[in-house]
Amino acid sequence: MRYITSADLQALLREGKKELVLGEQDKLTDVVREMLRHYGIRIVHTGTTSTVGSGPQAAVFAPPVSACAQGLDISTFVETGNGLDYDLAIINGIVVLPESGRVETNICIRNGKIAALTLEHPSARQVIDARGRYVFPGIIDPHTHLGLYAPLETELETETRSALLGGVTTIGTFFNHEGSYLPTISLLERVVPQYSRIDIIPHFTLRDEKQLQELPLYAGRGMNSFKVYMCGVRGLYPHQDDGFILAAMEKLRELPSDPVLCIHAENTFIVDRATQSLESQPMNNLEQWRRMHPNIAEGEAVLRSAYFSGKTGVRTYVVHQSCKESMEVLERAKHERFYAETTSPYLTRDTSSKVGAYGKMLPPFREPESRLALWDGIRKGLIDTIGTDNVTMTAAEKKAGQGMANADAGYPALGTHLASVLNEGFFCQEISLEKLIPLMTMNPAKIFGVYPKKGTLLPGADADIVIVDMETPRRVDPRTLCSRSDFSLFQGEELRGWPVCTIKSGWVAAVNGQVVQDELRGVMLQH
Repeated sequence: MRYITSADLQALLREGKKELVLGEQDKLTDVVREMLRHYGIRIVHTGTTSTVGSGPQAAVFAPPVSACAQGLDISTFVETGNGLDYDLAIINGIVVLPESGRVETNICIRNGKIAALTLEHPSARQVIDARGRYVFPGIIDPHTHLGLYAPLETELETETRSALLGGVTTIGTFFNHEGSYLPTISLLERVVPQYSRIDIIPHFTLRDEKQLQELPLYAGRGMNSFKVYMCGVRGLYPHQDDGFILAAMEKLRELPSDPVLCIHAENTFIVDRATQSLESQPMNNLEQWRRMHPNIAEGEAVLRSAYFSGKTGVRTYVVHQSCKESMEVLERAKHERFYAETTSPYLTRDTSSKVGAYGKMLPPFREPESRLALWDGIRKGLIDTIGTDNVTMTAAEKKAGQGMANADAGYPALGTHLASVLNEGFFCQEISLEKLIPLMTMNPAKIFGVYPKKGTLLPGADADIVIVDMETPRRVDPRTLCSRSDFSLFQGEELRGWPVCTIKSGWVAAVNGQVVQDELRGVMLQH
């Protein structure tokens, strides 16, 4: 069983055929449906699996027909064997290993770790029959913000619960203030195990000389990811000048832990001038907001970041890439110690999207051409990771009702992260799961120093796993996402690729859109 993709249809057209023969289990990507209408190709159904054209076969396949079932039936959790071998086994799933692609294997879990991959039928106290579903490592979102509009403890509870439902089992979270981060590290060591349902990788923004002097102390506590802003957020975060950034890189280069520096890459002077020149103009839509942060400001700053990284040798990670200009720079300037992130909202929303002030963000949503350029960046290997830049807020806190000019920047995205990427990337962009899944699992784990503990399904890894139904669409309702927020960029839309089961540290944490092990707690990860 497989999806018929545009590659198959192009082969059919080259042969001059005007009929597409479909077997009973064949399915079409969204791109193919549009091509069929455009070229006037007739569909002919048969009772067997089709062989389409003589051209290359696509690298994406449909799950077995049973995947169309509504969610994962709790009755599939059964006691088998004597329970002496494993605590939990996942059998019959379509497993995607980030290191090697799709494999046929059963996954065996013991003491919160993946103990074995086997073709044999394992003996376990609990068995999940994942027939017709895809099995991925737990998703890692490397870029979130918590505690900006509500107490950190509150959002560690609500947003990590939403993350679990969305298949996200580890998040990177940024912290930003002046002065020593040592008290913040101690605070996180205390509150994360109390409130968080998933694991946390803290990142710390560098703003003053004291923080630079304390970098060895942070590294000694296992904290090795930091951030600077080439362009700040008005009223919230100041920008750091190039001299400070280079001084930070010099300090980081001295550390034996090989830390990574994240950079918000926009040219602050270009942004400031654009903002000043447009302040008196109408600000009613996403396109008008985009002009205040011109694409070239991001492209130039990415180029500068790559140059600084190459000259200092410091591992550097440019966050939330949003435009075609950045992709053009990355084609020329990317190197092995320079990484690029985009986000699920930038991949799925642009200035033509009907989200109004709810879509106000920094950097802004870009024109459709840039959104498509990001997908091309994924195809070309320019993008290393996909995050969310989640900022949890309610509609009232965002001030969305006050229009684009007065609304705050930010939106919740954890609960829809995986489904939105799969819905657009797999079904509309025809990018294989083998290409997409490493960007949300193995790659961020490697960059932020938690691989192979995280980001893989190989034996020895933490048993963080998500089981996904690729077939059944579900309409987005913010009330079911368990976030503190009351809106979503996708509310009212149908997405495919929803998790039907999330396993955290070997425990079944969420099933069919419900948290079933709410007492589970995560840890702060040294990295």
